[in-house]
Amino acid sequence: MKIREAAELIQLTTGQELKPKQLLVELQTRFPNMEFTLDSDVPEEFVERTEALANKVKDSKPNDQPKPSAGGMGMGLAKTSAEAITNTKATALSITECIREALEDAELVLAIQQGFRDALVIEDAYQTAKNQALGAMVDSRSAAVEQEVERLRAENEAFLIDRAAREQERLGEWVRRREASRQLLQQVKDDLSNLISLL
Repeated sequence: MKIREAAELIQLTTGQELKPKQLLVELQTRFPNMEFTLDSDVPEEFVERTEALANKVKDSKPNDQPKPSAGGMGMGLAKTSAEAITNTKATALSITECIREALEDAELVLAIQQGFRDALVIEDAYQTAKNQALGAMVDSRSAAVEQEVERLRAENEAFLIDRAAREQERLGEWVRRREASRQLLQQVKDDLSNLISLL
């Protein structure tokens, strides 16, 4: 609903003349951070509040009352200038109250939406920081694990190389002992053969 249309709806509802520029000034006062023109859309909450007020006024009109009320606000038609002044003041107050309530509802919804957005921003920042911290911890731990694995691999390799060298050395020693035993056995055989030949 445009500002022009909202002003017309309030005027039809209350019976009091409300120029679009008056409503425009009121909106600009309530929402200093927003820009409005006569062709701007009014906040949805304002539209709902205005329509609800219109329906309420319409429903509150007695069906069996022959005379229309002044501005549909439960006031009788003025018969004197004093009544006209009173009705005009009451109608003006009703218009102001209607606008105030509609804008307060709109501001409440705006505050809720802003709060929800701020909460989302905070939650997103928390999750981002948490993920960064966890990522840094995983990276640090992974690097430490990789270093430990590399150290143990090098130690195991060195151990196996050393063991192989020691086994080779031990094998060489047993080969030498075997050769010495064979030579001794051969010497005994030769001596025994010589003794037999002398008999």
